[in-house]
Amino acid sequence: MHKARQQRFALRVALYVLRHKGCDQPTKNQVLNFMIRKRFIQIPEEEMERRRDSDREEIWRNDLCWKRKDLFEDGEVDSPERGKWSLTKHGISKIETSKEQWLKLSDLDEQRRVLEQLDYFTPELIQWLLKIARGDDLSRRAIAHS
Repeated sequence: MHKARQQRFALRVALYVLRHKGCDQPTKNQVLNFMIRKRFIQIPEEEMERRRDSDREEIWRNDLCWKRKDLFEDGEVDSPERGKWSLTKHGISKIETSKEQWLKLSDLDEQRRVLEQLDYFTPELIQWLLKIARGDDLSRRAIAHS
């Protein structure tokens, strides 16, 4: 799975978790800050520091916004209001139909194999996938609204 697919995947999962935390329509900053704070994705240090010349936005943030657009075009994400992101029924379905497959990640050898193959995935993302797959309560800790 190349970088763009890994980013789309992590973004879809983050939106799913945020939805279960009571944030159905988070803003761009809420989503991206949540992804970094909870380590949904591994961004190389050199990418974290690079900024666009035009508006000085960090490149990684801009990259993830483009992945949101890809998910939007695929019918997985909607923008119910300007600047708000929301997972659609189709996006939720993609998560729901993957749960059984994610249970395989309970095996530590499988986790290591996945992390070796996917540069942008993190152990924390795998733990979120397992929580989703097991049906754990995702709403236990509130998010900060920024």
